[in-house]
Formats: sequence, C-alpha cells, structure tokens
Amino acid sequence: MTTRMIGLGAAIALALLGACEHHPGSPPPPPEALPGAAPEAPPVVAPPAGAPADTPAGVTADPLTELRATLARPDALVWTQAASLLGTNTESCIDGRAEAPVLGTPGGDAGELVLSLAALEQLLGRPLDAGWIATVFDRYVEAFGRFYLHTDRHAIERLADALRADPRTAGAAASWRGPEDARAFVRSPPLAMEGALLEHLVAPAHVGCGHLRLMITEPARYGVRPGLVADVLRAAFHRAWRRPELLEYAILDGEHEERGVLEVRIEHEVHAHTLVPMVAPHVGAREVFVLHPQVTDFVRAENAWFLVEQLAPTEAARVHAPALRARIAALGARQLAATVARLAPHLPRYRLRVGAHGQRLEVLGADGR
Repeated sequence: MTTRMIGLGAAIALALLGACEHHPGSPPPPPEALPGAAPEAPPVVAPPAGAPADTPAGVTADPLTELRATLARPDALVWTQAASLLGTNTESCIDGRAEAPVLGTPGGDAGELVLSLAALEQLLGRPLDAGWIATVFDRYVEAFGRFYLHTDRHAIERLADALRADPRTAGAAASWRGPEDARAFVRSPPLAMEGALLEHLVAPAHVGCGHLRLMITEPARYGVRPGLVADVLRAAFHRAWRRPELLEYAILDGEHEERGVLEVRIEHEVHAHTLVPMVAPHVGAREVFVLHPQVTDFVRAENAWFLVEQLAPTEAARVHAPALRARIAALGARQLAATVARLAPHLPRYRLRVGAHGQRLEVLGADGR
C-alpha cells in the first residue's frame, strides 16, 4: 500500500482530502477547501491573536506559546492515512529526540508487538515459545510491512565497546571509527558472528529505547514475562539480516531534553482512511514526547486479530480477538503510565486536538485530563 503523506501546507489546502471525495467518518472539509469558496485563515496551530510571531531576544515565552509556535512550523506536521501503518509506514517511539515526523507509541512497532504478545500470554496462561514468536514475527512483517526499532548513540557506543572486547567479534570491530560503523555491522553481520551479536544486542545496556529497556529490567512492573523482549528483538534482527528492507533501525542522537508530553487527539474515530498528523518530536530547539493514542488503538485492533489467527485451532477457540484487544489496551495503559513516570515524571502534558476546522492546542492536568 502506498503511504499517503502530505506536507502541512498542502494538507491545509486539501483540508483533510476535502478537495477530493469526502469519505464517511472523515471530518467535513473547511470552507476554504471548496471550489469558489472565500478563503479563511488556515486551520493551523497559530499564536494567539495579537501575539508577536517571534519572541524577542532575551524574553522567554511561556511553554504553551512556544509549543504552539513550534507546531505551526511547516516542518512540524506531516499528514498520512492510518492505513499506511498496514503497509509502508511505521509506528515510531514517543522519544523526543526524533527529528522526522512520527506516529508515536511507547517503543514504536517493537513496543506494540511485545505488548500484544504479553497480553496474549496472559490470556493463554502460558509463555509463548521463542521459535513460535520468530515464525509469527516473520509473518507479521510480511503482513504489516516495515518494522520500527530504535536505539541511541549512547547504547550503540556501549555495544561497540562490548563487541571490541569480545574475542568472537573483536576482529570485525577493531577498525570501526564511529557509531555508523557499528550500526552497519548490526544491519549486516557475518553469518558466523550473528549468535555473538544477538547476545550483546539484547543486553539492557545496549538497548537504546528507554521503554524497551525498562520492560527488560522491570518486567513485573510492565506485566511482561522476563525474556519476552529479548525473544522479539532476536526475531527482529534475525529477520532483518535476511530482509534488511523490512527493519527501520534508527539511531537517535543527543540527550533527553524533552520539555513536555504531547498527545494527538483526533475528534472522531480513526479508521483506515482517516488522515492523521505525524508530529516531529524535535523541531528547532524544542523536544517533546509524542503520543498518538487513537492511531495506536487502530493498530492494536489489527494486532489482536492477527495474533489470534496464528494460534492453533484449540487455543483460537478460547482466545477471541475482542478479549485480546481489551487486554492489550489495559496492559498498554499500565505500561505507558510506567514509562511516563520514569522518563517524564514532572513534564507538562499537552493535547493537540484535530478536527474538521483545524487544530487546537490545550494544556492537560497531571492526570492527563
């Protein structure tokens, strides 16, 4: 399926596909999108009326005004259809260091798959076999397309040091000059070194995604079986070594300097054809954690149906997709709360509401309301 991405200016002009056919369930097009209509102000997140476009040097704007101005930049939002996540697009992590626009969920695709498998194990009352997980992972990426997994420069540097110190990989690592050399090795290692590399890749110190690392080090808090994250990571890398185009393996730079948690809320139910705004977590000097809860719910429903269809008939008869979806939602809320409490305990929370007549930014309370 072709990803349908539109820059912010074009998205405003098309007004959520208003210049094309209007789909049931999509927000109606604003007046300026209709042929012959009088133009109105673009439905973007803009500074309040009368506010200066730029904050004078030496004057600090309040955080809400800063975030509103950031989201008004043309490189801050990109529109895509939710259905793109069932093809060429991916769910990225909520990490604020990413510079490209994302659809954010804790841990990205990897976090969502671990979550779904953990929920399935709870309903089955037994652990899933690592071989079954590997087989199902291969089917998963064939069905859903590319798979997102990220690390960061700190973790990849620690991994490089460990590989230089390991006699099994030291020969290959001796000539590396920087993180990109280590990343290239991770993407395509010699066959004889795959086993050793996998041992290092699943070590918590070498996992650069904070959400995945917390699930490894605090499995009880996250409601996951010890070893489940490692099973998924092994399956992901093993598949990527045969089909590298299926793994989006990102290295995020810098320190965590997020100044808020941004939730994107669509003011109607998200369906496959719904246009949703991808948000750049890191624009200019500002970083925020980015969440798309409704897009995540859309993907979780697909994950639930997919996993039930992979079960043996006897187990599929007693594990139904709606029940699995409900368990995923409950466990996902628990995991999100745990990660936000660790990575963003005192940061302000915001909601970007997206509707038929544009976007509105609002401040949320500490409980997310």
